[in-house]
Amino acid sequence: MTPFTIPTLSEVLEWSKGKTIINVDKKDVPLPMIAKLLQQHEAETSVMLTVHKAEQARFYYAHNPNRMFSAFIRSRQEFDDFENSGIPWSQIMAYVGPVSKAENKQLYELLHKRGVMCMISAAPSYDKLPDPVARQKAYREIIQAGADVIESDLPIEVANAIAP
Repeated sequence: MTPFTIPTLSEVLEWSKGKTIINVDKKDVPLPMIAKLLQQHEAETSVMLTVHKAEQARFYYAHNPNRMFSAFIRSRQEFDDFENSGIPWSQIMAYVGPVSKAENKQLYELLHKRGVMCMISAAPSYDKLPDPVARQKAYREIIQAGADVIESDLPIEVANAIAP
């Protein structure tokens, strides 16, 4: 038992201003509800929105064209959907999946040509490897393959693995 409680999204939005960027993933919360909270808290500079489809990004973008997105772009089709969405690539970081695959090479090239950083989430995959040496090797290979960002539950381990 702890005396601490889980903060509300409103409390997090207020706390984060000028301190950090919050990545908000909609989960089961309706998009209009999130958009309203972001507007009420004037959270333009402290929130990046995770969007699973281009249509979700278009919804948020229509409410505020200054939004930043962590967008699921795991295939050529998803790339094309965002390419045709009207949202500037400068406002997007691409989540390409939980595993670094050879077929990501073309996706990395397309996204990098547009100035987009690409992220792999190691938390559900590589972070689970039982051997620390295998994890270090995997983290280095992710960067060598073309990803720019590794989302991980083991950030210090990742930083040590990919440090020059």
